[in-house]
Amino acid sequence: MSLVSIIINCHNGARFLEDCLNSVYNQTYQNYEVIFYNNCSNDESEKIFNRYKREKDIYFISKKFLSLGEARFNAVNLANGDYISFIDVDDIWLKDKLERQISKMESEKSFLSFSNVLLKNENSKTLKSSKIKSNINVSDLITNYQIYMPTVVIKKTNFNFEKKLHYCPDFLLFMKYIINFKFTFLENNLAIYRYHPNSFSNSKYIKSKQYYEEIYTLGVIRRICKKINLIDIKFFKIRMSQIMINRAAYYFYTKKFKTRKILKKKLFLFPNMIKFILIYLLLHNYIPLIRKLKKITLLF
Repeated sequence: MSLVSIIINCHNGARFLEDCLNSVYNQTYQNYEVIFYNNCSNDESEKIFNRYKREKDIYFISKKFLSLGEARFNAVNLANGDYISFIDVDDIWLKDKLERQISKMESEKSFLSFSNVLLKNENSKTLKSSKIKSNINVSDLITNYQIYMPTVVIKKTNFNFEKKLHYCPDFLLFMKYIINFKFTFLENNLAIYRYHPNSFSNSKYIKSKQYYEEIYTLGVIRRICKKINLIDIKFFKIRMSQIMINRAAYYFYTKKFKTRKILKKKLFLFPNMIKFILIYLLLHNYIPLIRKLKKITLLF
C-alpha cells in the first residue's frame, strides 16, 4: 500500500481545524502521514493539532509569514510519500476520499487526480455542488479552471509549487502535471470546500496579488503548451480577456480611489481591457462582424 503524504497548510485556522482533522484521521485509507505546516499562526492551531498528532506525523511552524507558494513548497519538501494530497484547515474530506483516488490512480497509472466538490458556507450550509464534466480537458481548464485544492492527489515528482506566488501557486503546479502527465477525474463529490469571506484565500492581501499572478501563470502555461503544440492559442486569449474584464470590474466597482491621480494611474490598462473584451466577444461568436473583428486578435 503506497504511502500518502497529507499536507495541511494553516494560517490562523483554529475555528474549523477540528472538523478538518477529524475528516483526515478517519480516512478508510490508513497508510498516510500528516504534514502540518503552520504558516506563522498566532491562534490555537498548534494546540489543536497536537491533540491529533501521531508519532510519524510532521509539525512545522514558520517563524515568519510566507507566501502561499513558498509555504506549500516547503511542505512538499517534507513529504515522504509516494503520493501527496492537500487539504486546508477550513475544508473537509469524505471518509473514503483517499481510498477511491489512490485506487483509481494506480489502476489507470495517472499522476494527478481530482474530483467534484460540495461548496458550503461558514455555517456548513450547502451552497452548491461543482459540476465538472467527465470529459474535461486542458482547454477547459485554461478557460475555466475548476480544480479545487482539497480534491487533489498528485504522484510525487520533481515538480513543486513556485515560491513567489501568493494567489495561484496551485493553478500553475497542477496545470504542469496535467500538460505533462496523464490525469484522472472522479465525478463524485469527495470533499467539502468551505467558502467564507474570512478565509485566507479571500483576504485582501491575497486578492491584491491576483491580477498580476494570473497573467504570469497564464504566460508560463502558454509557453509550455506552445512548445509541444498542445492547444489552440485562442483559449489563452479567452482567458486573458476574462482576467481583464474581472480587473476592470475590480477597479470600477470595488476599488475606492482617494485622488484623481491614483485613478489615472490605474486606468492605463483601459485600452487593453477594451481589446480583450472584443476578443472575448469575437471568440464566443457574440459579434456578427467576424471578418472585420478578426483583425483585433492580431494585436495580441
